[in-house]
Amino acid sequence: MSRKKTTDNLPLTLTGTKKAERAIRYTIGVVLFLIAGAGLVIAARLVNQHFYRANPHFALVNIDVNPTPNYSSNRVLTILSEMGIEIGRNNLMSLKLKAIHERFAREPLIKTVEVRRILPDTLCIRFTERLPTAMLHCTPPLHIDAEGVILPYHIKDTPDTIPHFTGIRNPSRLVPGEKTDDQMLAAALRLLQLVRTRPDGRYLDIALIQLDYQERHLRLIVRALPFSPVFRSGAQVTVPVMGMTAALDRLNDIVIHKIKTNGTISAVDVTYVNRVNVIP
Repeated sequence: MSRKKTTDNLPLTLTGTKKAERAIRYTIGVVLFLIAGAGLVIAARLVNQHFYRANPHFALVNIDVNPTPNYSSNRVLTILSEMGIEIGRNNLMSLKLKAIHERFAREPLIKTVEVRRILPDTLCIRFTERLPTAMLHCTPPLHIDAEGVILPYHIKDTPDTIPHFTGIRNPSRLVPGEKTDDQMLAAALRLLQLVRTRPDGRYLDIALIQLDYQERHLRLIVRALPFSPVFRSGAQVTVPVMGMTAALDRLNDIVIHKIKTNGTISAVDVTYVNRVNVIP
């Protein structure tokens, strides 16, 4: 009886042995695969180091930039030097383009930036500046562009006739390089855009916009124009934030009437739909 039991258990023992052998072979295969993969990675890095990053043929010889009013070639080179990047000191292939891109993108005045290598020895940097749309009367004074991004005060080649915004709430929340969430500032920018794109906008030479947060109005101070004496110098125009386009249509009707009758305007309030106050 005992011999029969031993014979019956033999296939089970052999089956377990085969499973163990397959597991060992699988483990060995995985280990060999990982070793081979690691070897390929190390070899690739050594090749990259030898043929690219440590190759004197790719030494940084030129830095090609497009100077702008506020970013001269010297200023760009200074920023790169602060990052440890200098001509004759670095290898072109070892430069981290993403880090360079991020550094220039942090500049409040830079709108777009492109960084690329030109083999064998040139680092090329191209960028565009944000253009100020208005000056903000706050402490410290700032600028703002058409997209609502806050810009620093000191900007070269800023037109003297750029509109000024006054009455700004919470100026401490305005951070250069960041887009404002102030709805009244956004409304003032929208008004400037409408004036620029409307045919009758040529009659409005806006010098200043006062933000009225309580009434939700914009009070414009306009300059007199040599080709149209309708608006007196320093004339005031009050426009609502809501229904701005319709209010400008009402203003246009008044301007056309004044032109036909040789009249003038020193103050006009177009916040009302049925009654518009006009002071000659």
